[in-house]
Amino acid sequence: MTDQDGPWGSRAARPGDWIGADRSAAQRVADYDWDDTILAGGAEIARIITGQETAISQTFWNHYLALPVSAHIRHRFDESYMAARVADSARYTLIKYAAPDREDWARMASRHVAESQQAGVPLQALLSSLSFAHSCTLRLIEEKLGAGSPRFRALADTVQRLALVEADVMASYLGTHDAKRARDERRGRSAQFSETIATSIAGTAALGNRIRVQAQGAARSTRGMIGKTSEVAAAAEESALAMREAAQTAAGLIRAIEDARTEVEAATEIATRASTQASTAVCMSETLSDHAKSIESILGLIRDIAGQTNLL
Repeated sequence: MTDQDGPWGSRAARPGDWIGADRSAAQRVADYDWDDTILAGGAEIARIITGQETAISQTFWNHYLALPVSAHIRHRFDESYMAARVADSARYTLIKYAAPDREDWARMASRHVAESQQAGVPLQALLSSLSFAHSCTLRLIEEKLGAGSPRFRALADTVQRLALVEADVMASYLGTHDAKRARDERRGRSAQFSETIATSIAGTAALGNRIRVQAQGAARSTRGMIGKTSEVAAAAEESALAMREAAQTAAGLIRAIEDARTEVEAATEIATRASTQASTAVCMSETLSDHAKSIESILGLIRDIAGQTNLL
């Protein structure tokens, strides 16, 4: 046996395949039937509980609905619905013991666990209720055979083994269901990732195209700017020449202004002297006017004297 061999000599299951969902009901029973007693023991149990299967089923449902985790579904179980579920479970109980190697009871077990899962009731609640029903089954067998009977101990062992087969079937169903859901989620995420990558690549390509177009436009703009720069340089050279000519002209104007200023200062000095002389002339005119007035007074006096002389 190699490291890859399982406990029965077969190669170890691949990750995720440990649930053995593809095993038949007969194969599952065989895994627990090391002494070939399960089929005969199950048939004997079925004969003992026939007529009591409804009571066993009722025990299962009473316990199931009494659990806190199933409180949210109790309102569904009106009288007619409860009667239908009890009858279905009673049939399941008989088939499980009468023919545990048949596929129909395994399908019923898978359906039970699927319904519980859909209702939001966990597997442990279902297994707990089945265990409670198994206790009821054992009491019925004990009443029939007696607690100390060797046959009772053998059938109790059969009940225990079939309970494990039952749990095996249900766990396999849930494992398969969860594995499928995980695969679907992975496929969905993979598809979403692929779509995202494709979108990103397409977006990157489009962005690259836009950048290329913008780069081409920038290149054209740069070439245009280079041409304009050359024109500006030529214009600047012409402006420099014009500025030099303007500077020369300004220098000539400055010299002319300086000459004009000198002439204005000379004219101002002449005007100042003329103003002074005019003021002097005005003073002299005023003096002469005063003298003239004095002479006029003297002349008047002389005329007065002359007039008086003539009178004499």
